[in-house]
Amino acid sequence: MNSKKLVLLLCLIFPYFSHAQHNHSQHNPVNCSVSKEAGALIKARLMQNRQLFDTKEVEDLVNKRTITYLPLSIHNVSGDASGTGKTPEATILAFLCGLNAFYADQNIQFYIHNSIINRVNTYIYNNAGSNTSANYMVSYKVAGTINLYLSASINNAGSSWYSPQGDYIMLQKNMLTAAAKTESHEIGHFFTLNHTFYGWEGIDAEADYSGQNVPNNIGSGWSAFTPEKVPRSGSQSNCNQAADGFCDTEADYYSARTNCPYNPTMKDPNGYSLDPDESNIMSYASDNCVTQFSTEQKTAIAVDIAARNWVNTSPNGTADVTGLTTPVSPLAGALLGPITNSTVRIEWDPVPNATMYYLEVFGTYFFGAVNTSTVIFKGVVYGGNAFYNLPTTD
Repeated sequence: MNSKKLVLLLCLIFPYFSHAQHNHSQHNPVNCSVSKEAGALIKARLMQNRQLFDTKEVEDLVNKRTITYLPLSIHNVSGDASGTGKTPEATILAFLCGLNAFYADQNIQFYIHNSIINRVNTYIYNNAGSNTSANYMVSYKVAGTINLYLSASINNAGSSWYSPQGDYIMLQKNMLTAAAKTESHEIGHFFTLNHTFYGWEGIDAEADYSGQNVPNNIGSGWSAFTPEKVPRSGSQSNCNQAADGFCDTEADYYSARTNCPYNPTMKDPNGYSLDPDESNIMSYASDNCVTQFSTEQKTAIAVDIAARNWVNTSPNGTADVTGLTTPVSPLAGALLGPITNSTVRIEWDPVPNATMYYLEVFGTYFFGAVNTSTVIFKGVVYGGNAFYNLPTTD
């Protein structure tokens, strides 16, 4: 006898806003291509931003801010006029949903500026990392927005990155997911966050210093750096200046992709054992590990948003949107219960002027366990009808 199936509503519907309304797949930060030069520019902006506001102003930026809307110019790159390799619209809306969920506790919401921009460019499509492609991406930029380029980059498909020189983000098509871990990581770079292990990019610290104290200075010339020490305060602490510049992100020397927990054998210059935070989105831990930004990282994001004063106003055409969609039946995260009918109705409060929603329903109940790998429905729901009949089976 077949078991009854239950479904779990996990990613609630999110409205699609637009001005027209008046080196692997998933998050693999090993393949987040930030060079030492790029990292130095990111850190320089972080340090410059710290001079712009006094302590009281920074506190106000963090504590008194209402929702800040950030416009995204999404450049969807294909290889020819027929749209070869273009990222599906449903994929774009899915990662937008995940991106907003990841940044929601910072009162940050991203929206699509005007509409998705379809571009045909064989250079970006074939190799987004070339100098020619970089020149095109700079020339295509829409001022006053965060410019995201989505490309297959089929001959150089190893990474996504933020370019501080061009101030744009290139997202590898096969890394886009509804969880938006890669997307959240790269936008973190846009807002002055370096890797938690900044300085160690391209260095296998575990292999070079296993069981040893790392030296006080590593490398030579302009790329030389002083490793971050484990103590967070006191005379031995250098966390406010070394590495990523934050004292609430633990010292981290590991620039290779890793599962969690990670137990490094090398130690800081004074012999303290490392305990890096694999939950931090700016680390190189795996998707299932990374869940959050630190408090100081969130402050840096708020400061950079204020420094980029074009993101401080609500988007055109969304003034009458009162908030995110509210579930009616079932409630967010709730089980529907045994399914005896051929369809299940999903109901939510409609958002004024929204023209489409992204909906995910997944999970089956089998002998007491929810299997979240079973996707029952994932996609775009069009129109203003707040009722959606979800087909399923017993």
